[in-house]
Amino acid sequence: MLIGNIQRWLSTPSSMAYDPALQKTLHDTMQKCFLQLVAEIRRLGATVVAADFGTITICTGKHNLTAARDYAAFLIRTLSGRELFTWLRLTPVRHWHTLLYRDQWNYAGVQAVFAADEGAEEAEVAEAAESYVDQWDIQHYLPLALQNTFRLIITEFVAA
Repeated sequence: MLIGNIQRWLSTPSSMAYDPALQKTLHDTMQKCFLQLVAEIRRLGATVVAADFGTITICTGKHNLTAARDYAAFLIRTLSGRELFTWLRLTPVRHWHTLLYRDQWNYAGVQAVFAADEGAEEAEVAEAAESYVDQWDIQHYLPLALQNTFRLIITEFVAA
């Protein structure tokens, strides 16, 4: 928790620890560590779709949802075993069957949710726990007459 607060203390002008030079040094160090993390994820075989300091979206290349989940667990175990990344808390938040991704404000996909009961059949989990999710900020910049058509075309594309 202390590490998480250091950046806030150094970057808040009203803080007694405010220091722009230290803040820049900390940011540069965070950037180097982040770039090494992304490079290591790529070296381990995943495709990095999008990444920032708070979130990394990867494509495992696995067609089986269980294999993708196991591969994500392998990545986390491997990265946590590296001395540089031991202090990171890496947690999968969402699993996608299909994802069309432009940026964090523009995406659509079929999201998979695993049941808490590990004894459930994989096929049952996959069928019962799929949901279509979309968020398209760019549609608001289209004329009103085209907004619904845009969503319909994207939905059909992702579902195909």
